[in-house]
Amino acid sequence: MFARFARSAQAGSNFVEIGIADFHSSKTHLITEKGTSSSSKNSRNQRANQRRLLKNNSLLGSFDNLSMREPQVRFGRSGIHAWGVFADEDLTAGDLVLEYRGQLIGNQVCEQREKIYEEARIGSDYMFRIDENQVCDATRLGCMARYINASCEPNCYTQIIRLKGVKKIVIYAKTNISKGDELCYDYKFPLEPKEHLRLKCYCGAASCRGWMNWV
Repeated sequence: MFARFARSAQAGSNFVEIGIADFHSSKTHLITEKGTSSSSKNSRNQRANQRRLLKNNSLLGSFDNLSMREPQVRFGRSGIHAWGVFADEDLTAGDLVLEYRGQLIGNQVCEQREKIYEEARIGSDYMFRIDENQVCDATRLGCMARYINASCEPNCYTQIIRLKGVKKIVIYAKTNISKGDELCYDYKFPLEPKEHLRLKCYCGAASCRGWMNWV
């Protein structure tokens, strides 16, 4: 069976092929947590201009379009649940915000790890399903994107893209986002018919469903 609590990308999304430059690091799929660094107003303006340039050119170019996004967000206490991720500058709807990174595993390993995490009482599950055969596990090896909280009225959405033939999970701005706003998206968990396994949603949105894996 598929992992019960694996996040998934926007339903009905087609894979997008992006022919852009390779990452600066060859260790794309195994990265450890890193903090954000402060940047000057000029550097932020420069990044914003680069994003507009890349967007206008259909994301084609020589920039590292995914990893260059991380300095525009910060980690902090969430108004939704525990810790969250916040915009550190204004974002425009359609902007590529972050890549969701972790260790790529298959279904068998995914099921084994889910049991291990449950037995260890790890409070959060950071698995994200890429397709029917592949899952990205950011539980122990991941980046800041794993801390983006769920919401029934999200300001971001996720999509699977192909970069140099490799599928990647990318988070985009769904709406215009102001500096300081908390980032959130719909986790799209598989529906759980067993009530004791349902996960309560704390997003507080007017249209909140009450559960992250039920309707």
